[in-house]
Amino acid sequence: MAFASLNRKNKPSLLDEARGAGVDPRTISYFESATKAAKQAEARYKRTLKKKKKGLGGALRRIGGGGSIEKYRDLAQKAKLEVEDLKGRLRSDIEKQGELQAIKRKRKSTVEERVAGMTRKRGKASLISSPAGGAGFFQRYFG
Repeated sequence: MAFASLNRKNKPSLLDEARGAGVDPRTISYFESATKAAKQAEARYKRTLKKKKKGLGGALRRIGGGGSIEKYRDLAQKAKLEVEDLKGRLRSDIEKQGELQAIKRKRKSTVEERVAGMTRKRGKASLISSPAGGAGFFQRYFG
């Protein structure tokens, strides 16, 4: 059982996993800031809830219906669900990276082939891409 706790500590965080998978850095930074804001909101709501439950005022609120207690409890739960939702969205982005990398590789090779085709010394592309702009080609016919 001691080894289980060691493995848990060495497990990479979700952000490290996303960086390793190649998720867009803008997505990662958005996730970091949104998660931080949601966790701070959850902590703030829990603190307020704890204060409202405390002492004689808390007992009277519970007896009288506890509207503000329920309000802050709902807000804290909503912030917690938002954090879980963000984690789920980042996990799905990590899972999609394999497919996206294959598409990126395919596009890159297609672009490289087209560029290589344009630099060869034949056809219309060579006329346009030549230093003289095709003047030598047309000189043979019109010169």
